[in-house]
Amino acid sequence: MLTSVSWGFISRSHSSEAVSESQPHRRLQQPTKMTFELPCVPVLKKFCWCCCTVKQASVVLGWLAMCAYVVICVLNALIIIHFDELHVPRKYHDGVESLYLTMLIICVTITLFNGLLLLGIHSEKPSLMLPYLLFSLFLFVFTLMAILYYGISVLAHDRTNGLITIFVGPLFYVIGAYFWIIIYSHYRQLEEEVNPKRGVQYEKYITNTKHYPDTP
Repeated sequence: MLTSVSWGFISRSHSSEAVSESQPHRRLQQPTKMTFELPCVPVLKKFCWCCCTVKQASVVLGWLAMCAYVVICVLNALIIIHFDELHVPRKYHDGVESLYLTMLIICVTITLFNGLLLLGIHSEKPSLMLPYLLFSLFLFVFTLMAILYYGISVLAHDRTNGLITIFVGPLFYVIGAYFWIIIYSHYRQLEEEVNPKRGVQYEKYITNTKHYPDTP
C-alpha cells in the first residue's frame, strides 16, 4: 500500500515537472512584437535592385547625411552670428532670426540622432537607430505638409511657381522617403537578428510549427 502511494506520488511529480518544463517552452515560442514596425512600409533586401545591401546603403546614407547636417549647422550658426550684416527689414527681423534659430535647433537634434544611427549600425544595436527613424519620419510628414501648404498659398497669385512647388517639391520628398525605407529595412533586419523571437521570419516558423494543447 505504501509502495503504491509512493509510486503514485513520484509519477505525479514527474508529470508536473514535465508540464512545467514544457509550458515555458511553449511560452518562448510565442513571437513578440517588434519595438517599431510599420506594416504598410515594405522591407527591402537591396538598394535600387543592385548588389549593394541595405546595410551598406545605410552606412553610406548615414555618413552623407552626417556631413550635410554638420555643414547646415555651421551655416545656420554663421548666419545667426552675423545676422545684423544681412540687412533684413526691421519688420521681418525677429521672424527671420527666429526661423534660423529654429532650423539650427532642428539640425543639431537630427545630427545627434544621426550619430546614434551610425553607432547603432556599426554596433548592430537597432535600439540606437530608433530616435533617427522616428524623428526623421516626423520631419518627412511635416515637410510634406509645409510644401503643399506653401504651393497652394503661392498658387493664388503665382500659378507657375505654385505648380512647380506642388509637383516638383514632392519628388525630392519621394527620394528622401526611399532613403528612409532603406534605413528602416536595415533596422528590421537587425531587429530580427538580435531578437529572433521578433519579426517576420520567426512568425513564419511558428505558423508552420505544430502546436499541442496545454496540459491542464
